[in-house]
Amino acid sequence: MEKIWKTLSSKKVYQNRYFTIEEDDCLRPDGQPGKYFVMHRKHGVTVVPFDGKRLYLVNQYRYPCKERLWEFPAGSAETEDYLAEAKKELLEETGITAGRWTALGEFYCGPGFSDHKGKMFLAEDLTLGDPKRESGESDIIVKKFTPEEVEKMILTGEILDSWTITPFHFFKSRMSEGK
Repeated sequence: MEKIWKTLSSKKVYQNRYFTIEEDDCLRPDGQPGKYFVMHRKHGVTVVPFDGKRLYLVNQYRYPCKERLWEFPAGSAETEDYLAEAKKELLEETGITAGRWTALGEFYCGPGFSDHKGKMFLAEDLTLGDPKRESGESDIIVKKFTPEEVEKMILTGEILDSWTITPFHFFKSRMSEGK
């Protein structure tokens, strides 16, 4: 039988509208006691906008990293209707709407410290429009790239965002399968 971690007690040590941090006293699989800090957060969505030839990325300043990053449109989900949340994020950040949506999968963002998941969607049959940005998104730049350019940006470290690298991998796999 597989030994697993056992939670002995848990207490909330911090909470805001975005996340909660809990401090757990636990028993490790080797029988030793330990502490674990876990961040709980609503799941998020990320969108791979593809017009048949090019992918749309956004570039924005990310305060925790202290730099501008190239990313797929993404954000926290306010509801569990992840497709609706993905459509909202795409429109907010880029002004794009899509006629066809495909769920690509999901991934844990930082499983060593959080239960936060990302839900990935491919958006196709794109229609361009005006973005509906929130106040903190006024600096967003939208640009199109070929899949080859995005892959090169990942390999050279120009793209470091896991919310872009992971969905791009799923996108490439899907395209190589011929959809």
